[in-house]
Amino acid sequence: MSHDLIDRVHDSWFKQKIIIFNGDTCSDPIVLKEFCNELHNTMIHHCCKNVKVFFTLGNHEYWSGYTIEQYREIFSFYGFYLLHNNMFVFKKNNLIEVPYTNIFNHENLLQLTNNATTVLIGGTGFAGCNDIFNANNGIYRSSINREDEIKLSQTMSQIYDFVASTLRHSNVIVATHMPMEDWHTSPHFVPGFVYLH
Repeated sequence: MSHDLIDRVHDSWFKQKIIIFNGDTCSDPIVLKEFCNELHNTMIHHCCKNVKVFFTLGNHEYWSGYTIEQYREIFSFYGFYLLHNNMFVFKKNNLIEVPYTNIFNHENLLQLTNNATTVLIGGTGFAGCNDIFNANNGIYRSSINREDEIKLSQTMSQIYDFVASTLRHSNVIVATHMPMEDWHTSPHFVPGFVYLH
C-alpha cells in the first residue's frame, strides 16, 4: 500500500468527529497498545485533536484475561474512550460520559441530552440470549462464564430499552460488538437510531 493511499485513508477518517472500533480489534494487549500508539501518532500528525475515538470490546479482547478496567486504562492513556455499558453525550464541543448508574433517571437523562448533537451507547452486548454461540462454547475463553454473560446482556438491554423509550427522537448511535438478537430478548429498532455491530 502506498503512503499516498494511507494518507488519503487517514484524511477521510479524520474529517469525522467520531471513530468507533467495534470489537475484535486485537486479542493481544501488547499489539493493541501498539495499534493505539500508531493511531494516536497519526492523529497528532494530521492535527485531529477534535476527533473522538471509541472502542468496544469484542469477545477476542477477553481472551487475554485483561479486565475491562485494564482495557479502559490502555484507551485512556491515548485519549480514547471505552464504550462498555455506558453512554456518551456530545454537546457542541463537549463530551460527557454518563456511567451506567446515572442513565436510569428519565428527567435527568432528558436534561443531560437536551441540545445534544449525538448520544452514543453500547459495549460488547455479549451473547446472553444466544443458546449456541456463547460463553459455554468458550467465545471469551475463561474470562466470562455463562451466568455473568447473561447478566451483562441484561444490563445492555436495560440501558437500550431506557434510552430507546426516553430519547426516541434523538440522534442515538447504538454500538455493540454482538448483534442485538444476541443480547436482547425482544430485539426492536428505533427509526432514526444508528446501529453498529
